[in-house]
Amino acid sequence: QIRNQQTISRKHSVEMEEAQKKYDLMRFWEQAFSEQGLIKYIIRNILEFFNTRSNYYLNILSKGVFSIEFDEVLTEYISNGLGEVSFDTLSGGEKKKVSLAVMLSLNDLLRLSGKEKSNIIFFDEVADSLDKEGVKGLCELIDELKEDKKVFIISHNEYLTSIIEDEATELVVKKKQGTTSFA
Repeated sequence: QIRNQQTISRKHSVEMEEAQKKYDLMRFWEQAFSEQGLIKYIIRNILEFFNTRSNYYLNILSKGVFSIEFDEVLTEYISNGLGEVSFDTLSGGEKKKVSLAVMLSLNDLLRLSGKEKSNIIFFDEVADSLDKEGVKGLCELIDELKEDKKVFIISHNEYLTSIIEDEATELVVKKKQGTTSFA
């Protein structure tokens, strides 16, 4: 019985050692992919690029009035030159400018992945909530983007269309009885 118990004990000891190794490996990967591990490393390394691009676009859109910085946990800090402001307290047009700058910066990050680069960008009602100065900033941004992209703009904003109409090609989309056609 003693030898039988010793055999069982050795077997359980080996199983415990294997379980401990698996547990240690699992803890390693858990730490590696935690906010303190690989994810934080990646964020830390892209943060400067992301902040720079966000502010580049926001500078064009807001004529330098706003700036934005993201920290390592991706909390945004927006400044209007007088101090920090909350995104929630911004007007609709100001929120649109910040959101558009961040969206374009995320697109720039995606382009860094080395995958095929898109040469098309769609803006659907992008001028909503923008005042005339905001639309002018948007037009400056569009002028820059169209240097290496085909830009499609869907808009009912008369001021925007009046500014871009000389350079734009109009594409009319009609929907009748569930069928969409282009003219």
